[in-house]
Amino acid sequence: MNTRTGMPLRTNLRAHAKVRSLRCETGPSYKRSYITTPPSVTETGIREVEIETSAIRQARHRGGSRFLKGPIPWENITVAAKLGGQGLAVYLAVHHRISLTQQPTTTLPRALLQQLGVSKDVKSRALRKLELVGVIRVERVRGRSTRVGLANGRDR
Repeated sequence: MNTRTGMPLRTNLRAHAKVRSLRCETGPSYKRSYITTPPSVTETGIREVEIETSAIRQARHRGGSRFLKGPIPWENITVAAKLGGQGLAVYLAVHHRISLTQQPTTTLPRALLQQLGVSKDVKSRALRKLELVGVIRVERVRGRSTRVGLANGRDR
């Protein structure tokens, strides 16, 4: 009993532990389940079924590889492809960034455009052409990065 507070002393504090504790695994459980038992039947005879959740999909995709989220309206793809040059590549980059950021407008990073083989001059020409045909909308502010959005919000 603690004389100051009148409360009983806790004797099971970690500092006084005599038994060696096991480290807990902090990794996802879906990786561990297939290592110890086959995915079909456990030792109790109960069949295991892996249910794909959003967390599992994210864990699989965390490799850092880029992806293109759909659906993308076919009409917009055909219009961008007919513009010539790198119009289609720039349109797909805009669609990719809008889907990724989930914002109505976004910027186009230089590293992303370099992966597509698009220089800054080609980017500005393609943005002008895409804006003229009405596929995207562009916000230009002097001294700031150009912000780009899809012409209609249904594309996201």
